[in-house]
Amino acid sequence: MVVVGPEDALVNGIYDEFKQDEQLKSVPVIGPSKQGAVLEGSKEFAKEFMQRHGVPTAAYRSFTGETLEEGLRFLETLQPPYVLKADGLCAGKGVLILPTLDEAKKELASSAPSSY
Repeated sequence: MVVVGPEDALVNGIYDEFKQDEQLKSVPVIGPSKQGAVLEGSKEFAKEFMQRHGVPTAAYRSFTGETLEEGLRFLETLQPPYVLKADGLCAGKGVLILPTLDEAKKELASSAPSSY
């Protein structure tokens, strides 16, 4: 049995590789397929999935450096605490929880080249 720990291995399809390999396909793999791992690999995909399927989740929008002003305005519509999440694999380091609107705006602006 293989228990897959690193999320990047799952997002890159290790489960699928085991299932497609003649010598390995009988080995049980604990973890989702590449298609299922997208939920962990992309915060934006996960939020859109939850909205499509009626899963309760906090309000969200996705912004880039090009849409920063829109992102700053969106923050004004929310109540604290403000949660900023980077899209993609971040090894548990892609989330900021900020208590004030000013701090949230500052962090969003400082990460403008990135996508939150």
